Amino acid sequence: PGRPGAAGAAAAGQDLPLAPPEEQVLQGRALELKLEEEEEALRQLRMVLRNQCLKLLCEHRWRVFSEPLAEEERKEVEDKGKRPMDLLTCLRRIDQKELGTGKEFQQAVADIVATSESLYSDIIAQEARIISRAHQLADTVGLWVKTIPAELDAKCAKILDARRAEAKREEEEKRAEIRVSSRRAGEVVDDSIKHLDPEAVARKLRQERRLAEEQEALEAKRLEEKEKLEREQREKEEAERLAAEGQGADQVEALQPPSVESLVELQAKLEGEVKDKHSVHDLDSFHACLRQLTWSYRREPNRNKVCLQLLEF
Repeated sequence: PGRPGAAGAAAAGQDLPLAPPEEQVLQGRALELKLEEEEEALRQLRMVLRNQCLKLLCEHRWRVFSEPLAEEERKEVEDKGKRPMDLLTCLRRIDQKELGTGKEFQQAVADIVATSESLYSDIIAQEARIISRAHQLADTVGLWVKTIPAELDAKCAKILDARRAEAKREEEEKRAEIRVSSRRAGEVVDDSIKHLDPEAVARKLRQERRLAEEQEALEAKRLEEKEKLEREQREKEEAERLAAEGQGADQVEALQPPSVESLVELQAKLEGEVKDKHSVHDLDSFHACLRQLTWSYRREPNRNKVCLQLLEF
């Protein structure tokens, strides 16, 4: 007697789905042949991609996209959420087996376009031409990718997807094994293999934001102190300049000759003194005293002061 479920399904005219065939596990020589076949396909496509990349590097019109970016330009592109890319980097990724299909090569060229749009402005003629040339490069590569044998490209894409999925699965299993063994041994589990807590991530982001704000505030304070010191230095230099100008004015004032009134008064007083002298001896004595007094003030720059001293004499 058959099973009741099968009989019922047959009676209802429904076909039961067939059980999936067991996955064939290749071992030994069969596995080696399969891996050699896959490597040969990947090698053929890498040679095609490398040849095309070298041709692009040799053409003068794509030279602006050939060399890697400077550190400042790379940081500027990364800050805008884009991945810096150039033709030499594409060639290096092909050689390191990181780029192995036409679609990946086309995506790398799309990154070159995004890099150009991040670095240059479309409102400046020279920079707008560079952006347009980047789009021309993307169109050229897009047309060339269509010439790659579709069967080879699809086969390589399938091989790479399977290998990457296997590598990811092995990495997850390795991390899980490390967590279990560390937990059993009572060891501290590395943070890099722990499951991320959303709240912990949020706290970390807030802390990083707060540290960045504190750093900006500290930098602003440092800049303000620097400006204050520079301002004080300028004020000090200005004060010294004004003091020097004032001293020069004093010297100019000191060199001013005596006033006319002082000279008239001095002349009248000298005439009166001369009239009071009744002998030649008295005049000679007065003249000697006057010469001695004027000689003592020969280095005095303030001539007005000399005149006043003579009046007092």
